[in-house]
Amino acid sequence: MRSTTGSLLLPVLVTAGLAAAGLVTSAAGLGDPVGAATPRAVAPHTTLNVSLKWADLLGAGSAIAISSPNVADLDGSPSVVVGSRANGCVYAAHLADGTVPAGWGSGSHCTGNGIDSTPAVLPTGSGLDDVVVTTGSPNGLNSNPPTGNIFEYGPGGGTLWQRGLPDTFGVAGSNAGISASPAIGDTGTGSTRIVVGTFGLTVYSLDPATGSTIAGWPQKTADSTYATAAIAPIGGVQTIVAGSDSHQGPGALDNWDGGAVRTLSSSGVTGWTAQSNEVVTSSPAVGNLDGSGAVVAYGHGHYWNGSDADGLTVVDASTGALRWEQHLGGYTRASPAL
Repeated sequence: MRSTTGSLLLPVLVTAGLAAAGLVTSAAGLGDPVGAATPRAVAPHTTLNVSLKWADLLGAGSAIAISSPNVADLDGSPSVVVGSRANGCVYAAHLADGTVPAGWGSGSHCTGNGIDSTPAVLPTGSGLDDVVVTTGSPNGLNSNPPTGNIFEYGPGGGTLWQRGLPDTFGVAGSNAGISASPAIGDTGTGSTRIVVGTFGLTVYSLDPATGSTIAGWPQKTADSTYATAAIAPIGGVQTIVAGSDSHQGPGALDNWDGGAVRTLSSSGVTGWTAQSNEVVTSSPAVGNLDGSGAVVAYGHGHYWNGSDADGLTVVDASTGALRWEQHLGGYTRASPAL
């Protein structure tokens, strides 16, 4: 089912799982033209009128759970890309009217495993984008146990490469499930890398051209990774900031039950590690909140019944030292926006 209405301004993308079917919608309000690079900021307390632009019901068994829509240029016009937990397929639709870009027909990009991650977008240099997506939802298609892979698709929908991420340090096997989204950026080598952690005890840095593992990787994590890594300049140096669960015991990387956030260099060397008594399923964000220098902000999940479960934690990006923590009255696995 697809419907269109009127002149389209300031698109708002929404995905939903309706029973067993997935739905992608675009809404329009009063503001900027479709595809505007920098949407106009809306003043506080301003009423924004939103109306349905188009809706695309993706079909039975296509429910979208927590994969967020991302915007990619696949053919010269912006498109939304998103993954389905229920059937493991990646969908693309033009932002303007919901039509499907050439090479991205429904059912043509089904990975065989549920998708909870948000597809990442990788500029190709030609003005178009590749799409990188991870699979292996713990609650979706073929999730017992979750089996994961990472795929890179070209703008025309062709598979450029796919591979599993073996759990080198744990027992999750050759295709550990992956819920974290790929992080893409220059990790300090001067070249673009893909960084992603798994449900095993591993985090990888990959060459986006081939999917091959960068020298010095994978690195061991303290436990399963649900959080998407950040790649950002800290002290003038491109740095990876990764969050994960933590579990104590023989051979443990960090000997505590809870969570960990740490920095990693391009070659996989750990800088600092920040300890918490609750898992870190919130993806860390890096920024400067008050002009006093870069910080890392993150929330937590809820597993160990730790006091950090409802905390928004902010640490110094250079040292990992606690700046402040605000308790919000409910566990904080959503990722901060700065």
